[in-house]
Amino acid sequence: MNIGFNPEEIAQLRAECIKEGKPYVLVEDEDDFAETGQAVHFQFVGLKHDQEVIYDVLMTTLEMEYQLELYDTAVEEISEELKLTNISDEAKIEEMLEETMNLLEEEGAVKVAEQLNIDADFEYGIGVEYVKNIPVITDKEIRLFIQEFSTDKIKLDKTLYSFESENE
Repeated sequence: MNIGFNPEEIAQLRAECIKEGKPYVLVEDEDDFAETGQAVHFQFVGLKHDQEVIYDVLMTTLEMEYQLELYDTAVEEISEELKLTNISDEAKIEEMLEETMNLLEEEGAVKVAEQLNIDADFEYGIGVEYVKNIPVITDKEIRLFIQEFSTDKIKLDKTLYSFESENE
C-alpha cells in the first residue's frame, strides 16, 4: 500500500507543515540540492478525487532542465563513439562530453519547455515533476505552485527555450 494515502502519514506531514509555518515541507535529504535555487524537492497535503493525499514534488527551473537535457543528449551522442573506440580514459571522456555539449549548444540543438508530469503510481503519495521558466525557485514560487496546482490553474508555457552556459 502507498503510505502517501495513509491518514496517519498525512496527519504527520500536516503537523510538520504547521511546525514549519508553511503549506509544504522540504524533503530533508534534498536540502543542499535546494541551495542552488535551481531545484527543490518538497511535499504537501492536497486532494485527489476528494481524498487527502501527499504530493511529492520535484520542482526545477527550465534552465536546469535544459542543462540536464543537454548533458543527456551529449552522453547519447558520444556513447556510440566510445563503444567503437574503447576509450576508457576519464579525462578524455570528459573532454569529449564537454566538446559535444558546447557543439550542441552552439547549434541550438537542445530546447526545452515548461512541464508538469504527475505520477499516480509513485511509491509515496503522488509524484509530481514541475519545470518552470523562472531564474530561481523561492518560497513564493513554491506557494504559488501549490495554490495553482490545487485549483487546477497551472498554465504551462509550451515555447521551446535554450540557454547559454556561463562558461563561455
